[in-house]
Amino acid sequence: MEAIVEKLINEVLDDGLARGRILVVDDDEDVRYVMRTYLEHLGFAVDEAPDGYWALDLIRRRPYQMLFLDYRMPRLDGVETLAEMRRQMPELKIVFITALTDNETFARIFEGELPVDGFLNKPLLLSHVQRCLNVVLARGGKYLHAY
Repeated sequence: MEAIVEKLINEVLDDGLARGRILVVDDDEDVRYVMRTYLEHLGFAVDEAPDGYWALDLIRRRPYQMLFLDYRMPRLDGVETLAEMRRQMPELKIVFITALTDNETFARIFEGELPVDGFLNKPLLLSHVQRCLNVVLARGGKYLHAY
C-alpha cells in the first residue's frame, strides 16, 4: 500500500521539485496539522509556528525552502511577518493562506504591494496546495488561487 501512495505522490509533483524544509505559520492548530501531515506525506520536512514571532525565530535557526503564512494572526500578523521575512530572507518562497476574500487584499497582492509568491484561500484544498508547490517551487512561478 505504501508503494502505491508513494507512486501517486510522485505523479502529482513535478520532477524538478526538490523536497526540502517548509514552515507552516498559522494560529489555527488544525490548519497546521493538516498542512504538516500532507506535506510530510509529499516528502517535505515540516516545521510549524503559531504566530509570526515564532516563525521569525525559526527562520533564524534553519533554512527553509518555502513558507505558508496565515494572513490574519494575533500578535504579529501575516503582513508584518512578511515584511520582516523579506528583510531577512528575500529569496524565501512565501505563500499567503487566508480565509479573507476581500478585493483590497487581492489588489495588494496582484499589484505587488504584498510581495508573495502565492496565495491560497481557506478552506485549503490539497489539490491547490499541490499545484502551488509545483508552480512556485518547481517552476519558479507565482500561484494565486481564490474562490
